[in-house]
Amino acid sequence: MGRILRERIVGELARKYKDTRDCVFIDFSGLSVEAAGQLRTRMQKKNSEFFVVKNSLLKLALEKLELPADDSLFIKPTAVISGGDDPIATCRLMVDWQKKTKTTEIKGGLLDRKFLTARQVVVLSTLPSREVLLSQVLGLFLVPLTDIAGLLNNTVAQIANLLNNHIEKAQKEG
Repeated sequence: MGRILRERIVGELARKYKDTRDCVFIDFSGLSVEAAGQLRTRMQKKNSEFFVVKNSLLKLALEKLELPADDSLFIKPTAVISGGDDPIATCRLMVDWQKKTKTTEIKGGLLDRKFLTARQVVVLSTLPSREVLLSQVLGLFLVPLTDIAGLLNNTVAQIANLLNNHIEKAQKEG
């Protein structure tokens, strides 16, 4: 590969991954062409991209972005899964794929410009989705409001009962 072509490819990779929030690096050496196609299809459904890249070019692109990766990332053939609406969903999909097919190995990942180990990617895949986390946080805010509304409602009901009892008592006394 010529130097100019190599520099151009590294530049394109750097441009491609410059704004990437998250990605997962996998060893795809045990992946058949058919299985790779199935994985690509699954990734596309999650708005993610499955991209095979030469290790030396990926290493140069990451260095250009000032993201020096551990050399263990570049030992076996590498595919990059990036994009998607939810980084946790992408990690979960990849971990599930690995468990199901045993044809790939997770090498690590990138989340908010910080490298993750393979173990951290697996742990990240066990977290609830973004929507679930947001609903849980919203629930935490609503519980005190619901409690306050209940207390106010009980207080108003008690006052109404007291007034009702007082009216009944006054009617009986004449």
